[in-house]
Amino acid sequence: MIEKLPKDYLNNMRALLGEEYEAFLQSYSQPALRGLRINTKRTSVERFLTLSKWKLSPTNTIDNGFIIEERVRKIGYHPYHIGGAFYMQEPSAMSVIAEVERLNILNRPLKVLDLCAAPGGKSTGVGEKLSSDSVIVANELVRSRANELISNIERLGITNSVVTNLYPKAVAEYFPSYFDLVLVDAPCSGEGMFRKNPEVIYEWSTERVRSSAEIQREILSHAKSCVKPGGYLIYSTCTFNTIENEGTIDCFLNINSDFELISQRRIFPHTHRGEGHFVCAMRKSEEAEYHPPRKPKAINQYRKVKDSAFYELMSEIFTDFDSEAYILGDNYYMASPGLIETASIVPNIYSGVLAGIQKKNRIEPTHTLFMAAHGYKYRNQLDFSPDSEELRSYLSGNTLAAADEGRYYLISCDGFPLGYAKQSDGLLKNKLPKGLRVYLREEKDEKNEKSETEE
Repeated sequence: MIEKLPKDYLNNMRALLGEEYEAFLQSYSQPALRGLRINTKRTSVERFLTLSKWKLSPTNTIDNGFIIEERVRKIGYHPYHIGGAFYMQEPSAMSVIAEVERLNILNRPLKVLDLCAAPGGKSTGVGEKLSSDSVIVANELVRSRANELISNIERLGITNSVVTNLYPKAVAEYFPSYFDLVLVDAPCSGEGMFRKNPEVIYEWSTERVRSSAEIQREILSHAKSCVKPGGYLIYSTCTFNTIENEGTIDCFLNINSDFELISQRRIFPHTHRGEGHFVCAMRKSEEAEYHPPRKPKAINQYRKVKDSAFYELMSEIFTDFDSEAYILGDNYYMASPGLIETASIVPNIYSGVLAGIQKKNRIEPTHTLFMAAHGYKYRNQLDFSPDSEELRSYLSGNTLAAADEGRYYLISCDGFPLGYAKQSDGLLKNKLPKGLRVYLREEKDEKNEKSETEE
């Protein structure tokens, strides 16, 4: 692989690393590392390690981050992955979550913005650690990537997110001085991706480095407006050069004297087990000029649910349901008042937990409701082991044998939710969305592995 690396890139790295350059160069002779982050909303680290049969070792970046020390084929098909027990994440990328932990602000309700959020590694990683009365707005400009982001938020059961599909400038206009914490995992030249995805090597150029830096500086110019006085801004990239990292931060701080640098960290593949990352934390002064919005105009008219049919449905599914519930159009949502306040003032494509949809003369529960980590107890549940034939049949989209009683059943694997089934006409009819029926897809094309969400 070394012979494929651009000469300009190697010259830059030699100048940056000095005596460490040779060790860095030799890291390219090693295979890329794969990692996973255990979803602590679903389970404890200890329990997952007991259940998992894979060889894992700690990343030493975050407590729930691990390196996969063996080749695991089709890991995206595993029921634990489908059930949101873990998220595939490159080990170095977990450093952003570690940086948030170091701020020591997770012990209180927060408003958080992830401005460049897809596929969701940072949004879900931080979202797992937020209190239930916190809100995280996850924004992604590209709609197809925003859909992938929603899929991961749903799979991991995050209940307090709002997903937007806007330009950064538009986000700043909706949310001036609004957030306690803003994350910018900026688009970059991807030098830290070379070992994992060699195709990126051929896309690299000095011109791309410079154009990436211009985009990063523009994004930061909008991100800063969203931070409250006293709030934090975290910037990260998966690239190594100083132009996109220290250069971008220096330029930002020179222009914005109301921000101060708190920390700045680099991760290289020859010094840490990972592909490499840059992460920097800044704080906005308490005395910074505050630009409160005019009284936010409600774009989305969420109303509190008053009809008994919805609550009767929830009581049929859960034994202890007591969530706030709202309706918008034909959709019923579980959400905190704070989340609804945020979701009301911005065009969004996902908010809270979509619990039910009005269809003709009935309310139909959703897959999202059964995947959400809301903590309520299900009246009816069928739990299977990972290798059971019933589980394989369900994931393929087939019906299950009738159960003793009850209309709605959570289907799970070792306690991790996969979806639900509805009892009717002597069968449990499969309600798993067709796009998630993985084994049918696997059997049609054994040569192609399911793409794994990694960041």
